Amino acid sequence: MDTEHGVISATPILIDAIGRQRESEDIRVFVDRQGVPKLAAALHYTLRIMDGDFTQRTGANKLGVHPVEGLTVFTALQDVVEEAVAHDPYLNQID
Repeated sequence: MDTEHGVISATPILIDAIGRQRESEDIRVFVDRQGVPKLAAALHYTLRIMDGDFTQRTGANKLGVHPVEGLTVFTALQDVVEEAVAHDPYLNQID
């Protein structure tokens, strides 16, 4: 899917993150405010944060959101990532 934030692939982890809006208020509020394309970008940055490439504050700056909003969604998405390792064959391909 082409978005203003680049091309987004609908991988299992992204679909899972979108579906978590039902159980995670933090993800739901983020999607309501920022939209699904930014959620996809936040997921990308969450993976980079978990790999130690940069801090949550740097991720929030790159994402273009308030630091508190970034920290909140990154924390919520870390749970998604930790569970997705078992079922997303594309997870290791996300750069």
